[in-house]
Amino acid sequence: MVKGLDACGEVAWALDAQRTLIYLNRAAQAWLSVGDDSLLGRVCHPGSEIGSRVDALTSCLSPPAGLGVGEALTLTVCPPDGVAKRVRILRWGESPGGMYLAWGGASDRPSESVEAWDASRMRDWLAAWRQGQLDLGGALTAGASPSAVRLRGQISIAATTRQPFAIVGPTGCGGERIARRIHAHSSTGAEGGSRLGAVANDDPFVVVDMPLMDAELLAATLSPAAAHLAGNPPGAVTLLLRGVDESPIEIQDGVIEFAARWGESLRVVGLFRTEVAGGLKAGRVSVAMGLAMSLLEIRIDPLASRIADLPLIATALVDRRHAAGEGIGERLGRAATDRLLGYPWPENFDELDAALRQAVAASRSAVIGADDLPLAIRTYRPRATSPRGVITEGLDESLRRFEFERISAAVELCGGNRSEAARRLGISRARLIRRLGETSAGQAANGGPTAGPAAS
Repeated sequence: MVKGLDACGEVAWALDAQRTLIYLNRAAQAWLSVGDDSLLGRVCHPGSEIGSRVDALTSCLSPPAGLGVGEALTLTVCPPDGVAKRVRILRWGESPGGMYLAWGGASDRPSESVEAWDASRMRDWLAAWRQGQLDLGGALTAGASPSAVRLRGQISIAATTRQPFAIVGPTGCGGERIARRIHAHSSTGAEGGSRLGAVANDDPFVVVDMPLMDAELLAATLSPAAAHLAGNPPGAVTLLLRGVDESPIEIQDGVIEFAARWGESLRVVGLFRTEVAGGLKAGRVSVAMGLAMSLLEIRIDPLASRIADLPLIATALVDRRHAAGEGIGERLGRAATDRLLGYPWPENFDELDAALRQAVAASRSAVIGADDLPLAIRTYRPRATSPRGVITEGLDESLRRFEFERISAAVELCGGNRSEAARRLGISRARLIRRLGETSAGQAANGGPTAGPAAS
């Protein structure tokens, strides 16, 4: 069989039950531009971190998550710098002796499992997303919405410069993750420029909690960065400023003064709740900080406004957790996806990541169900509210209802004694009885109850 696969003109490969590559025929080696068996023995998983061409190759050879025994799917495989091919992947045999077989020249055929076909399609989208960029923003940048496209473009620009930039977004938006990825994927070369792709970056990443700072604490926090820059020319440091627009003005000016002494050796990244221009106008951002940070802003929209991207973001997060060995759950079922789409995500990306970490660990099968999600998400039901700005009753009616509720409560508190209730409310007994009669008559006309508090 192996000789036949080596002799045929179509690509073919095989993986064991743990997704370790155990066979790659000659056509596949030529297609992937690898001249030997250097990929054999490597684990192929779609959620693996991509830091090199070999990582990208093993990722594209991976089977779709959740493929059941005996199921086969056709999908598009896109190797880096290569030609996309339609490939049929079959899962054959139970673990631990089972395996995955893949061969090229396949045409589209109906899937034996609708959910598995969804997983295959999601895998294709993720592969295309990973091919298009260096994964600087991680799963947060996945998707085809205008928000996702803009976010990827802004991150790519920020990664090529040492100039200060702002990351604007709500609580839990993932801004610090983006800053750390940009720092990890870039370094300063001998010529002082920025170089992408240097994942092994030993330059310090210093975090400053701006709202907690006073002058003395700020100096102590910045001292390691100063020591590194002074002792390791041409060293480079990334300074992450948390909560810039919630911090004292003098602390903001102190950071900018410190940054000015080191030039482009110090990359300053500020995390803001609102746009820099708005904070500057409202007096929450100093003039010096505003001028420095207004050159480039990376805006992260709330997760609830990116519903179209959410399935792809969630799939990427599940892939990564499963690839890291955090559980056996490897893809989201439809019921779980529906729960994710219906939840408002007040804590945004961080909340989604934490929820899927729990789901991957809690799942007892490859397919993550709704019951594997945190309780707050699987039991969430949106409240039925009137559209904002719609007036449902007139002012007089509202006042009558309010007055009736207060009078009824007073009469009940006084044991049904209307005279005492009127005294406590500061109105006459006649007015109290009249208001009760008017409301009872109105309720009767509308088909409501007519019984009021007992008379006395």
